[in-house]
Amino acid sequence: MKRLANISELNIHNLVYELADEIRAGESTQSLAEIAAQVNDYLISTNHTNFKLLTTQLSNVKALCKDSVLTELDYKKYQKFYKIAQLKQNIDDYISYFSTNYKDNIKLTVALNQIKKSCSTQTILELSSGYIKKIDILMNILNNAIQRSPELDKRILKQFNKLENTLAKTIAYNGLLQKQELTINIKPIDSDFKLQDLNFVSSKNKQSFKEKSLKLNNLHIECLEIQNYMYGLEGKLTFQLAYINNHKDFDFLLIPNQPLLIDIQINDTFNFFKKESKKDQHRRSTRFVAIAFTPNQINIKEDYQYSIYSYSKNVSSGIKEFSLNFYDPLKALWMKHKPSYVDINKSLDDIIKDNFFFDSLLTLDNNKSNSLKSRMPQVFISTINRSFYDFFIEQLQLNKCFLNYFCDKKTGKVTYYAVDEIDASLQKNIANSDENLKTKLSPYDISCLKKQTLVSKKPQFYIKENNINPDIVTSSSRKEEKSISDAGVKAFSKIYQDNIQSISYYSQNADNNKEVELPQLELELISKNTLPFIDNDISLAKLENDGSYLLGSSDTNGFFIARKTLSFKRTKYTTKELYRNVSNFHYQSDSESDIYEKIAYNKYPNLTHKNTIKYIIKDYKQLNPEYPTHIKFNSFYITGKITIGENVNKDSKKAYKFFKNYKPEESSFAEFQESGEKGSTLILNSKVGLLYAIEIAKEMLYPNSSEKPIIYLPSKININSANNQFMPLRNDDIIMIEVQSISKGEIIELISNSAISTEKAQKELLQRQLLGAKENCEIAYSQTSDGETFSLTQLNSANENSFLINNKKGIFLRYKSKGN
Repeated sequence: MKRLANISELNIHNLVYELADEIRAGESTQSLAEIAAQVNDYLISTNHTNFKLLTTQLSNVKALCKDSVLTELDYKKYQKFYKIAQLKQNIDDYISYFSTNYKDNIKLTVALNQIKKSCSTQTILELSSGYIKKIDILMNILNNAIQRSPELDKRILKQFNKLENTLAKTIAYNGLLQKQELTINIKPIDSDFKLQDLNFVSSKNKQSFKEKSLKLNNLHIECLEIQNYMYGLEGKLTFQLAYINNHKDFDFLLIPNQPLLIDIQINDTFNFFKKESKKDQHRRSTRFVAIAFTPNQINIKEDYQYSIYSYSKNVSSGIKEFSLNFYDPLKALWMKHKPSYVDINKSLDDIIKDNFFFDSLLTLDNNKSNSLKSRMPQVFISTINRSFYDFFIEQLQLNKCFLNYFCDKKTGKVTYYAVDEIDASLQKNIANSDENLKTKLSPYDISCLKKQTLVSKKPQFYIKENNINPDIVTSSSRKEEKSISDAGVKAFSKIYQDNIQSISYYSQNADNNKEVELPQLELELISKNTLPFIDNDISLAKLENDGSYLLGSSDTNGFFIARKTLSFKRTKYTTKELYRNVSNFHYQSDSESDIYEKIAYNKYPNLTHKNTIKYIIKDYKQLNPEYPTHIKFNSFYITGKITIGENVNKDSKKAYKFFKNYKPEESSFAEFQESGEKGSTLILNSKVGLLYAIEIAKEMLYPNSSEKPIIYLPSKININSANNQFMPLRNDDIIMIEVQSISKGEIIELISNSAISTEKAQKELLQRQLLGAKENCEIAYSQTSDGETFSLTQLNSANENSFLINNKKGIFLRYKSKGN
């Protein structure tokens, strides 16, 4: 047989079958191998579809390879082409067969296994977009065949569901979605918290990014993950851009710690029509606005595809991968804000407004929260080892406020609502759709669900808990059983739990947790796409429960969506097509005006990403506020100076004065003594209401404060610890303060005592302390309303001794025996 230089459609059949005849006759020669290689090239280049002919040629090249006259490379190349052709033929045959009324479970299994095999061998990735669409058609036909079978085989259904998941990762198969558009607009934020327009140099970039922002489409987005909560969101974005290094248009992505506004829009079109429409597909949209900061170490990856022999700037793809972690705008900005200061006569609402600098980006509405409006005489704001966002969340939790993040789908405007309770006005404000949304899961919604997991459920029994205060000196009840609000839940008879409380003599913190916390209904639903009809935003709307589908919810009349997680991962097929097509775009020159981002100009199919949506639903009766994980108040220390007032007379500058109610209102130690309380450990060193006026560094006040740097705190220190005698702090004493919470602090250490600065004074003080201990004295200080007379009264069981200093009349000693 002679070698043929020209092969055409007219002679290809004869060539293949003649070649088969000669090989069967045992003539495996080099000449036949050369002809077989030519035939292979022709069949591959013309993408031949005669499957019988292709099968015969596969036998030919396999035999020639076995006889070592055809290389294995030639055989493998043709075998790969044949497998693709075989898959195409199978798809056509399966569509034809399973479209008829006759159904065969064994053949269904074979079809499913063949499609699954094509995914594992990645043969499916070599199909054209036309055959990818045919797989969608085939899967719908197979699904109908399985669902409508008179005897539904659960094993086949499980096998079909696994194949659906595999195809979703490989080619973005989704039985309900017709089209999905992912759009992310990214804009830098300047130092005044205003958005910056991007002024592109490249003429083509100006066309593709008309909104003067970096607009990412489906192909750019490699992976997008969003955790959406009642109070906000967080997530991660991985995206790719194809441009030559160091182009000015994308320099803003290379600046460390650059804030970026990220506007995420997801538009889903379903493969069924809107209600009462025969042409418009049903659609749902989702929108989130967040802020990301570029990391200090810019996280950019680029796979080099250059050659030292063929490198050219206008040929190389230059695909770069960027990763950004983002948060809802309030968290993103307040995570960076870390002020620590003291403020006077402010409410939480005032403090929040003082630290809210970004009205142009978002709105924070506290109007419906009365608990945030109560003024405090002195406020300690601490961001030690934490951020202002931690401070904000901690205060919301202490005041049991709801925080709701809301993004308007039409405008992208972000509003936060801080409220004391959920009411109709709030729900109206956060309603985000004009669509006719359902309040009950429809059959279409249920068909989207892949899995449900019962996370928790209300129990029938609980373990009793006792709060125990192990302080022998307290007169109140030292043991208290926690209550329970649900009378239907019974306690175990013998099992219980004791909670030992901490002791704080200065201020015994009230235990707000006096009720046993019982688990409630919490259910996780995993869906392969956004639920098409039910209201699935975090809108706190009450959704009906028919009691038949949701696991463990038979006793629940209504539920709400508490959290939502969205995951979009670009498929293998989409990624392969992107890398194949992007290299087809070339630059006219090396000029920055001619260089552009290539991915924006690539076409892409209707579905490009695998969707996984997780919903956490709860019983509507348990609609309580949720808070992010946050760092609690960390104590910090400052020094201060005891003061008894301004313009103190030099004769009395070492005196002392007590205050009450956090203002310059005079008090005395005697006011806080209980009946018969003499040297009792209940007094210890001070009382919560017995306060000293303390001057602190003015720099510790809020920067714009006009108040005097005076705070009022009790003392924890005991100057004369040997006999537990109360010794008051005097004017000009330097002390150490521990700030313990937003409203509490205490004097913990005496650094410099102005009254015993000399050796003589120390001896006299020691003598007085010993006498006081012997006579079991109590000392009280008082001052007349005109400020002229200061008196120090020493009271024991028999006598009352007074030491008076009058600015005009001098010094007096007075002794009074009890009963006279």
